[in-house]
Parts: sequence; structure tokens; C-alpha cells
Amino acid sequence: MKPTPELLAHVDVEPPRVDSRSFRQGWRIRTRLDQLLSSGRLTAAQWQAAAEYRSAWERVMAQMHRLPNTMRPSGTRGINAIGSTNALTAVLGTVTKIRETEARIGQTAALLCFWCAVEDHSWASTGRSLNRSPHTVLDWTVTALQGLELAWNANSHLTRNRRLCA
Repeated sequence: MKPTPELLAHVDVEPPRVDSRSFRQGWRIRTRLDQLLSSGRLTAAQWQAAAEYRSAWERVMAQMHRLPNTMRPSGTRGINAIGSTNALTAVLGTVTKIRETEARIGQTAALLCFWCAVEDHSWASTGRSLNRSPHTVLDWTVTALQGLELAWNANSHLTRNRRLCA
């Protein structure tokens, strides 16, 4: 199904492409993160770290909507209680990694990374939020995402080391 004119006015959308190099049967929204990669402002490793950061936030947000409905009182036995405990443990681990990463890069950089990678804010809206020009916040966001890669990967090593020591 073709995107509506309203959607096309707000986001960059690529049409389906099936040829000798691609097999994409559906329409694809090009996020600002994707645009930074294709323009050469981010490396593949920086894009990957930002994509993992976005996925972590998506997992947390999805689980936070489900947990209250699946939690059982303390002492409850059965698969639902075990599943809830495992889900809560996984969410807490992900939240810890996000918080440690954001603490490493600082509050403003974390906000810029969240707005770009997770919420895909426009440069204009980010600029309005920070009382800066869109060009300035674009440059700041690129710098923040570069720092995110180092912090995210540092926390990945910490998480692996904690599991090995446990």
C-alpha cells in the first residue's frame, strides 16, 4: 500500500525495490539515523550502536506496558510468576545498560541520542526544544551519537564481564 500524502510530507520514504541488488517488497521510512549513515556523518559502527540503543529502549517501553498485567503477588507459583520474574529481570538489565550509557555521555548528549535514534525528531523540532538552529543540533547530535558508540560498547563489555564473573 502506498504511503499517504500526509506521511510523505513529514518523513523520507523509499519505494519498494526488487532488482539484482535489493529485495525490499515494502515501503521503507528512512530515519534521521539512516540519513546520517548514508550521508557519511556516522560510521556503520556508530549507526549500529545507535540502532541497538533504540532497540533497547523499544524493549523497555514494550515490557513496561505488559508487566503490570502479568505480575503476580509474592509467593505465587506457576509459569506466570516465573515468566514475570524473568521479564522483569530482563527489563531491569536493559534499563541499567541504558542508564550507564547515558551517564557516560551526559544528559544533553543522551537527550539528543534519544530524540534522534528512538523518537526520530526532526532537526527543526530538536532545535526549537533547545533554542538552537537545526544545523547546530544536527552537529551536536552527530557528536552525541559518536560518543554513544563508545559508551554503549563499553557497557557491553561490562555486561559480558559481569555474566562471566557471576
